[in-house]
Order: sequence, then structure tokens, then C-alpha cells
Amino acid sequence: MFHSLSIAETLTQLRSDEANGLTLIDIQTRLREYGENVLPEKRKKHWILTFIGYFKDVLVLILLAAAAFSFFIGEIKDGTVVLVIIVANALMGFFQEKKADNAIAALKKLSVGCAKVIRNGELAVIETKLLVPGDIILIENGDKIPADARLIEAVYLKVSESALTGESKPVEKTVHPIAGESIPLGDRVNMVYKDTVALFGRGKAIVTATGVHTEMGQISELLQGQGEKVTLLKRELNRVGKGLTIFAIAAALLIFVSILLSDASYLKDAILTAISLAVAVVPEGIPAVVTTVLAISVARLAHHRAIVRKLEAVETLGSASCILTDKTGTLTKNEMEVSDIYLDQRYVRVSGTRFEENNQQIDPKTDKRLSWLIYCSVLCNDAKFSGTDTTVGDPTEACLIQMARQAGFDVENIRTEYKRIFEIPFSSETKRMTVVVEGPDGRMFAFTKGACESVCEYLKGANQAHSGASEQLAANGIRNLVYSCKELIGDRVAFEDEGDLYKDHEYLGTIGSKDPLRPEVKGAVSLAESAGVKTVMITGDHKLIATDIGRELGIVTRNGQVIDGSDLETMSEADLLSALKDIRVFSRMSPQQKLRIVAATMKSGETVIVTGDGVNDAPAIKMADIGVAMGISGTDVAKEAADMVLQDDNYSTIVEAIKQGRGIFNNFIKFLKYQISSNISGVLIIFPLTILGFPIPLLPVHILLLNLVSETGPCIALGLEKPEGNIMQTKPRKKNEPLLTKARWYRIGFESILLASAGIIIFFVALKTTPAAAVSATLVTAFLSRLWHALNARSETLSIFSRYLQPNAGLYYTVGGTLIFLYLAIYTSVGNALTKTVPLNWSLLIMSFLLSLIPVIGVEMYKMYLRKNSALQRAESS
Repeated sequence: MFHSLSIAETLTQLRSDEANGLTLIDIQTRLREYGENVLPEKRKKHWILTFIGYFKDVLVLILLAAAAFSFFIGEIKDGTVVLVIIVANALMGFFQEKKADNAIAALKKLSVGCAKVIRNGELAVIETKLLVPGDIILIENGDKIPADARLIEAVYLKVSESALTGESKPVEKTVHPIAGESIPLGDRVNMVYKDTVALFGRGKAIVTATGVHTEMGQISELLQGQGEKVTLLKRELNRVGKGLTIFAIAAALLIFVSILLSDASYLKDAILTAISLAVAVVPEGIPAVVTTVLAISVARLAHHRAIVRKLEAVETLGSASCILTDKTGTLTKNEMEVSDIYLDQRYVRVSGTRFEENNQQIDPKTDKRLSWLIYCSVLCNDAKFSGTDTTVGDPTEACLIQMARQAGFDVENIRTEYKRIFEIPFSSETKRMTVVVEGPDGRMFAFTKGACESVCEYLKGANQAHSGASEQLAANGIRNLVYSCKELIGDRVAFEDEGDLYKDHEYLGTIGSKDPLRPEVKGAVSLAESAGVKTVMITGDHKLIATDIGRELGIVTRNGQVIDGSDLETMSEADLLSALKDIRVFSRMSPQQKLRIVAATMKSGETVIVTGDGVNDAPAIKMADIGVAMGISGTDVAKEAADMVLQDDNYSTIVEAIKQGRGIFNNFIKFLKYQISSNISGVLIIFPLTILGFPIPLLPVHILLLNLVSETGPCIALGLEKPEGNIMQTKPRKKNEPLLTKARWYRIGFESILLASAGIIIFFVALKTTPAAAVSATLVTAFLSRLWHALNARSETLSIFSRYLQPNAGLYYTVGGTLIFLYLAIYTSVGNALTKTVPLNWSLLIMSFLLSLIPVIGVEMYKMYLRKNSALQRAESS
């Protein structure tokens, strides 16, 4: 409401004084009443509760029950082993999450700022968090606005409000009251808002709101009501865990009953075997393996300057099918650059230090007309250099002096030679700026720049060509200014007569500028498109500018792929869902409209990534499957809402994360298939033999050893396989597609039968020697077959001997280490005592080795069938 009040009314309502500000008593009272000027943060859980949260998964709960029962019946060793696995998994996840939170906190500390304030009649610099309503603050170009405030003085003040409204064009500020209560934020030009940036001029304002009561704070509070997301990976693992748990309980009961029916005196053995088998079926290594693989992947992404706040977010990134991205600061540099110059039928293209006309490079310093235009752009300009290359001032003016420097001109020397003696500042009413300068020879010139219609009306002769050039540049989304000049004759007092000052100006040229793409973005968008990941731009900027960026990116190729906010307002939900198939750019969008687009895109079945840096982006970032915030230009609210923060604001890092995520997903399938088929094979070995009355082929300690030694290591090694070379040329999986499809479950069953058959055959062969030898031979065969099976699980279609498989040193070391362990367990007295085995003679050892190759042969034949079938399908389609 303060925008509708006069300055005097605002001061009265806030009980403040423009000249002296607040007293110390006022400040202390208001700090207690309003709190510190900080944005609200979601209350963090105590670390103990966070740690306990890692024990809530279905698989973990089943394992805890099994460990408890093992302790109850006196099997301390077995229970301890399972418990160690559970705790290790929880610790890994807990410390990774803590590390990510610490990194986010470090980023937030970088944004702690100060404010210039008048208190007790004196100017002071204080921490931003100590501001209170009623404080009188001073604003200079380059300052970050510390709180919401009503302007009481504005001298050529322009503020970038893109972080709040999404509009990249700076807003020219005034102090006059604005009638109406429901005026949009972007039109409240007598107000400034927290975390926006003053780009030009200076001002004085009275603070109207701090902390949670600011516009940024209100948006931040919206995020608090949104609950934590359950990622695709977590949902999938819970689903697989529940299915395997049911199977494990059923199998354990059947084994328990079958052992009792064969000999009731084996009650304890029946219980231990049933529990061990249940634990064997439930892949208790999954949580540890998943956490390890994700943690290593997160570390890799951190090396690429990306902080992943939740481990599972990496996998979800790999499932992405649509990126909804903002424009300013994400796709573009958020800084203007000169791109085009028009000089009376001459078009000059500008790219950095290169100036081209008709595809030929020209030297601006030797081109009299172009040189004089550059002089005008430097002199009729209030931007300046701060340091070597940094510019301060309006982005459009800043890019003009950058262009002059790149063209080889000395900006400061030009301004020294041509001293400014009079000026008429740019205003929204006149849409032009004029300066009068005196040259080194005493001659005086008036230079004017502004919108085409405001400058061309004063030009000598026809100006249709100049207007046409300006319209053509605007149609291509390029902002442009027209420049003119006039040599002045007479008394300086006459300069104040605008009619005479502007009369008969000569046209110098038109300079077009735009916010260019980040250099890596176009390639990243192209790579994402080839991977079946659609990029959609949502921006608060003008439709023409957004369309030009979309065309440059290659995402807009025809009419009808761009709509603006007014179009969206008239669309029903059904119309929007239908339009999403073709629309690639949304312009002039409000934060509420962006939320609507995100919700509709997710409803259409897409796995959605939302990127952004402003507070206006935060609700959409929070809603998305994966929210990505910019670490450098991003606001604290956006970072807090995000699943991943890009420390370098590099869009291509998102695509790299998608690649890593896809590789992780494929690796999950590899080790899940391997582990589940291995575990089920244990049931298939024990169940038929116990039903038929034979001795138990694998003791409880053997089942646990198989799980711990032959599965955990190979699973982690499989989980760290490098992404296959063509991984970004395939389409993303559907949102509801399970990790283990029906076809993959059939293959798991097939591989389980192959693994079990090797163990059953060796059991019958070795049983002719002794029952103890039969058990030991079954253990050796199970170990060996699972090791070879791990090598074969590296690819669903490529042969174990394929040259296209990249080396996996971790898997090779795991296989070698397991073989050493197996030797110690079978051929040492200590190993025999601990693992309840006996040494095998050479014939049984050789037989175990040969039979362990059954799964390799069977799977290799199946892979050969798949490759031939795939080649046949490609031939038929071509």
C-alpha cells in the first residue's frame, strides 16, 4: 500500500524522520517487534532425527528385525554382521547430506551484505539483517537493495528486478505516488525490493518491510508449505523391496516347514536357515551400494562445480525428459553486448573485438562514420569502468563503453577530450538522453540517443530508412538506440532551449544490443535434445526477445512455438496440456504462471527439471522433480528450494548430470539384476533339496558369507561402471517405468535357474564323497558362478569378451580378492573352523570350476540372440 502514499504520509505512518532517521530506542523496539531482516528458513531437523530417518526404508526395517532375532536366539555373529551393514549405510547417507548442507550454508555466507543507513542524524554502515521498518537507507549504483522500501529521493535511479519479477530490463524509478492498491510489482516504480540491484543513479528510501514481510520473504514462506519430495529412485527401491520381502517371507516359511517335516529335531537349524535365507533373498546390500554409488557420483559432480543436496537427485536427473529453464542469467549471460550497427544502408555485425561489414572485417578507428558514432555512444553515456574490465551503470550503457574499448578506443581519453558541459537525462517520458560536450578545439556538439521515434522526429531529411532498420532489429529481439548529433553555434545559455537544441540533428547510426547466450548453452541444449530431453524456456522478458533467444538456441523452429502470459491466461488446463507438445518458449510469465506450467508439464507425464536463480523461480524449483538453482547469481531462496546448486551457473553441468544419472540408472539395473538373481539362486538350491529330504546344501553362515563377500563388492563395482558411449543418444525412460520391468524379471528368473543348476549338480556329485564335501563344493561353486556372473552383468547385450566394454579395475580387484578369500576359507584350518567347510580334492575343485561356467555360457547365448534380433530389427526398419 505504501506505493499509493505520499512521502510525507509514508514517513508519518512509519514514525520516521527523513533527515535524522530512527533513534537507538526506536531501533531496539522495532528489532524486538519485527525480528531481524533475514528470510525465513525451514526449521531444520535435529541431527539425531535426520540420522534415524535413514532407518525407515522397508529393506532396512526387515534387516533390523532379522538382526534382532539373531541376537535373541544367540547368533551374535550373524546379527552383528547385518547390523554393521545397516549402520554403515545410514552413516554414509547422513554425512553426505550434512556435507551438502554445509556447502549450501557456505554459499549463503557469501551473500551477507551491508546497508548505508541514516540513524540518529548520522550516516552509518550496518549489517543488512539489522535493518528495521522506518530506517532511512541510501542507495547507489551497484548496491543490492537490503529491504523493501518507499523511495523518497531518486536521481536517475534504475533497478534490476529480474530476481523478483523475471523482467531483465531495468526499471526506472520515481518518487511520485501511484494510485491503486492492486498495482503489479513491476509497475510500482516508487518502490524498491529486497535483493534487487541498483544499476544506475542513486536514491534515498524509507524501509517499509523487512525479513519475512518483504516480497521476497512472502515467496519464501510459500516454499515452507511444500513437503519433501519422494524421488523416483526411492519409490522404485521401496517397491522392489516390498516385493522381495514378500517372496523372502514365503520362501523362509516353506524352507522352515520342509526342514521340520524331514526331521523335527532340526528346529534350531530350521529357524536359522529360514532366517538366513530370508536375509539372503532380501538384498540388504542395496542401501549400502546405492549410497556408495550415489556418493561417488555426487563427488564427481562436485568436481564439476555442482552441489547435490540429496543423493537420490542424481538418479532422478538421469530420468529427466524436460528442462524448464528461465532465460536471464541461466541461458544468457545477464549482461548486454552490442551485436548490430546500422549506418545509412550499411550494416555492421559486432562480435567481441571483431567488426564485420559484408563478411569483411573492418577497423572502426579508420572508419570515420563508425568512429564518430562510437564517440557519441561513449559521450552520451553515464556508465563507467570500475577496475580493469568491470562496468558500473545501466547494462545497455555499460555494453556501449565495452564495445568502444574492444574497438580500440580509450574511453577515459575520449571523455577527457570532449568535456560534458550540459545534459538532459534520459526519462521514460522523452525516451532519450542528450549531452552537450566541448571538444579540444573549442567546438561544441549535442549528442542524443534514444528510442527511434523520439530521436528521428528531429532529424534533417527523411528518416523512413532509419525507422525501418530499428524495426527490423526489434523484430529480431534486439534492443536498439538511435544516435544523432548537431554542432552548436552560439551562447551556452541557449542550450536550455530544447527546441533549438534538437532542431536539425544529423543521423549517426543505430546500435543494437542484446543479452547473449552463454557460450556453452547452445551445445548443451543440442546434446540434451539428442538425448530426448526437451528444453522449454520460461521468462518474464518480452516475446520478441524470448523468440530470438529460442531461435538462436534452435528450440524455436516455426510459428506457434512461443506464447506470452496474456495468451496463457485465456487457456484452459486441457488446452495447456495439449499445447505443451509444441510450445517451447513462454514469455512475459509471472511466478504463478510458471508454477502452472510446471504442474501441467509434470501432469503430462514428463520428469521435469526446473532451473532458475531468482526468488520468483523458487516455488517452481521446489515443485519440480528436480530443482536446480544458480550458485553465483541465484538468490538464497532459490538455493534453499533446489535439489542441486550450480556453483558456476553453467547450464552444461545440468546435461552432464543427466548423463551421469543415466549411467547410474543403468548401473542400478546391472547390480540389481545380479544381486537378486544371485540371492534367488540360493533359494532354488536349498528349497528343492530340503523338500526331497537331502542335507541342507548351504548352512546359514554360508548364505551370509555369499551375500557379504561375493555380492557387496561386485555390486559396488558394477554400480561404478562408466556410462556407455551412446548413452546420450537414447531416449529417457518413461516416468512410471520401473527399474525392473517384466522382461528384466523374466531374465532374472532365467539367470537364477542357471546359477542354481550349477550348485545343485555339484552337490549331487560331491555327495558321493561326504555330506561335508558336498556342502563345501556347493559353496565353492556358488562363489565362482556368482563371480563370473558379475563379469557378465556389466552389459545387458554386450559379450563378456566385448572390446566395447571399458575396463573396470574395481570389479577385477573384487574378483581377485574373493578368490583369495575362498582359498583361505577352504584350504586353511582357521578358515575351515570359521566357515564350517572342509578341503576339496582336485577333482571336485575342477568340477566346481567347470560347473560355475554354466551361467556364463547360458547368458552369453541369450545375449547373442538379443544382438542378432536387434540387428534384424534395424535392417527391417531401414
